[in-house]
Amino acid sequence: MQVCPTGIDIRNGLQYECIACGACVDACDSVMDRIGYPRGLIRNTTQNALEGKRSRVIRPRVLIYGALLLATFIGFAWGIFNRTPLILDVIRDRNALYRTAADGSIENGYTLRIVNKDTVARSFTVRIEGAEGIVLVESGATHPAAAEEVLTVPVTLRAPAGLAKGRIDLRVVVESDAGVQAIEETRFFGPF
Repeated sequence: MQVCPTGIDIRNGLQYECIACGACVDACDSVMDRIGYPRGLIRNTTQNALEGKRSRVIRPRVLIYGALLLATFIGFAWGIFNRTPLILDVIRDRNALYRTAADGSIENGYTLRIVNKDTVARSFTVRIEGAEGIVLVESGATHPAAAEEVLTVPVTLRAPAGLAKGRIDLRVVVESDAGVQAIEETRFFGPF
């Protein structure tokens, strides 16, 4: 009767091919019962126990693995309890670096990805910081999001004619009605 799925012969001692499935242990015990011999010819044990030496359960390797597992669990729990309920991604319009409006002002288009990771619906407002004279065209608008919803919000920033020269760094700030903020840095481009 072939029991081992890898086809090893247990009479040759410990072998690396053993996948520790335990099929041979169960088969051996039932055969030993039928022929009247004591159980345990094949069993789950250690090499030290087979040689009559003392087996230690608490070994340095067990302690190290336990500490690593505990650190992983603590990190996982900390990540869950301290996750931010808001994610912001600012994507510049790829079609044009900037556009000139009819009144001579310079406009840049962006798409905001606002992720409400909270378990309740929230409303978000958008504002910009760090750029004197550049205004958000949709200023004051609120963007409602259901629980765990991803919003795609197109926004336009405008600078008066002659103000925007080259590249201007600024920050886009999205704030929820719960007071949670997400800040993302981006650039406003004008004629060089």
